[in-house]
Amino acid sequence: MAQNCGSTVSNGITFGTSLSIAGDVMTAVITIRTTSTLSGAGVFGQWGKGSDQSYLLQHLGSGALGFVVEGGGSAKFGRQTSAGAISTNSTHRIVCEYDRNGGTPFINIYVDNSAQSVTPWLASNNIVIANSTSKIFIGASSDWAATPLNVDSAEHAVYNSLVSSKFIEAYSNGASPSFYPHGRQLYFPAWTTNDNVERQAGRTVSRTGVSDALHPQVFYHYPAQYSPGITAVAGSPWYYYAQHH
Repeated sequence: MAQNCGSTVSNGITFGTSLSIAGDVMTAVITIRTTSTLSGAGVFGQWGKGSDQSYLLQHLGSGALGFVVEGGGSAKFGRQTSAGAISTNSTHRIVCEYDRNGGTPFINIYVDNSAQSVTPWLASNNIVIANSTSKIFIGASSDWAATPLNVDSAEHAVYNSLVSSKFIEAYSNGASPSFYPHGRQLYFPAWTTNDNVERQAGRTVSRTGVSDALHPQVFYHYPAQYSPGITAVAGSPWYYYAQHH
């Protein structure tokens, strides 16, 4: 099952505060099904008050997305998509990448395996990503009290590396981030039983104002690592959750 973050300030899912992503590159992925497109709403991040910030994906209104990374102090590098990158009542699989690229940084944002045209957002500083002590979240957190995007969310992962184009394609077609462990620092699977989520995320998970929701079809490799509700796909070594949109 996915989780719906609702639309109340500070509602969301948090994963503690420790995440090792400091460096020149990072990738973050999430599967969402939007039920509203609030301007300025949070999707995921580790983004606190003041300078205690690391990365953030935000909905900017009219289906546009903005992704930004922090290098400490006020130095940031951010890019935004055009309007219409996501739409309401649709499932989207989003991949965000930052690469310092030897001093010529760039951000890639993919929606359903389609590379989005991006333009500068917030700042364009040449930064090394900073680790943060603020809460890691989907939706929002008490450290970043914004209105969360009202979505069903699942299969979220954060990497301190770039991922391959093959993974982006596979993820966009429903493959779980469990297929790609290289550099993975956080993994949030598609169901809500706290002991299972905490086992896979490797950290304490807290939910505030969050309800359970159905999720899109998700494929896992065989042998299955996850037990609740898994059904085998005939003739395939992959497994999927039978309960989906």
